[in-house]
Amino acid sequence: MTPRRTMQRTIEIADFELPRGAVSIQQLMAMPRSVWDHLRSEITRRRQTDPAHPIARCRLCKGPIFIRAHFADGEHAPVFAHYPESPTDCPWYQGVNLKPDDARAALVIDLACAEEAHENARDAMSEW
Repeated sequence: MTPRRTMQRTIEIADFELPRGAVSIQQLMAMPRSVWDHLRSEITRRRQTDPAHPIARCRLCKGPIFIRAHFADGEHAPVFAHYPESPTDCPWYQGVNLKPDDARAALVIDLACAEEAHENARDAMSEW
């Protein structure tokens, strides 16, 4: 069984425009997918039409946030995430998203390092 990873630096509370108000990460994760998907669409639509006035902001840094679908344990779970222009000194800031090409490059590098470590271990064992 694979150990479950814990989320680090998760935005714990987002402040939405009224009348919605504050939404905690627990409330978001308890919502049916259709509800949080609708919120996600509203955030994206506003970002495209009026980026200076986001619907949702991080409670701590007031930076604009969105809802990311985090895939864990075979399911999509909603989490709040900062947009790139949010303040990076926010305690809940989780860093920038990797571009797909950068993610693939990191995997290739990891595989190359793993292969080299495997070869080194095999060579060391063969000398025994």
